Amino acid sequence: MPSSTPLFSILILTYNNLQYLEGALESVYNQDYPNIEVIVSDDASKSFPDAVYKTMVDKRPSTIKSMKLIRHPVNLGMVRNLNNAIKESSGDYFMPLAVDDLLYDGSVLSKIVTYFKANDEISIASGYVEVFSEDMTKSIQVNPKPEDIEYLRAGGDKLFQRLCNKCFISGAACPSRRSLLDKVGYYDERYRNAEDYPRFLSLSRMGIPIGFIDTKLIKYRLGGISTTSRPGPAICQDLVVMFGQDVLPYLHRFDRNKVYAYQRFFYYISHLNLNEKKIFGYFINITLWYSFRLLNRLIWTLRPRIK
Repeated sequence: MPSSTPLFSILILTYNNLQYLEGALESVYNQDYPNIEVIVSDDASKSFPDAVYKTMVDKRPSTIKSMKLIRHPVNLGMVRNLNNAIKESSGDYFMPLAVDDLLYDGSVLSKIVTYFKANDEISIASGYVEVFSEDMTKSIQVNPKPEDIEYLRAGGDKLFQRLCNKCFISGAACPSRRSLLDKVGYYDERYRNAEDYPRFLSLSRMGIPIGFIDTKLIKYRLGGISTTSRPGPAICQDLVVMFGQDVLPYLHRFDRNKVYAYQRFFYYISHLNLNEKKIFGYFINITLWYSFRLLNRLIWTLRPRIK
């Protein structure tokens, strides 16, 4: 008989921003959910605060049933670090937590479990993220917006169409059932740092629903590599490849959104270090391929008129 309080694994991913570790752990310790596992997975940080971690382990409350520290000797990137943390976890549910973010309040995990229990068909969900300044003193905005939530609830092709233009689902607030891994596997390791966007595109194309939990799940701190206002080269490199593999080949299904999505592709290109000759060459190939497809469709569109 399933437990009424299944184990929930929180996966805290760290890399060189360990001044926030204590705060992230405190936000987990403050949860009222009684059955939690914590995995801290460090991706080869220059210096890990062993004393701080040991102190936090010693002071963990009874709700934390186990804690595990993983320290990678070489930097793997966000995607492989996350996959390894998932493999080391045991929970029926799991949720990544960036070390510089916080669970919104003490009831977050209880609300997530209640939602999953009430929605058997949902294997992955998202919720509201409140974005704060880097010092966490100023609230900037709450995502996603109401119009985006409607696409999320619609799912399928409508959601994929919206995601081709922008990723409005936050990977910072995305709990999953472990059973989702049986359907789609782990995160795509063709990418180094973009773990969430390719995942959402793939799920929506497959028709797997992404639920929405109508509550704030995360306090998100601006300043990471995926900050949406101006993404850096590290994340853009992944996004260029993603657009070539997971967006552009499918845009013929959604005529209205082609131009905007292609403009976004060029936007990510503009933020790359063009010394990355392999990526730039890939961009040229994709540009030629996509231009050919547009020309071919134009010819077939005008063909009846030419006759």
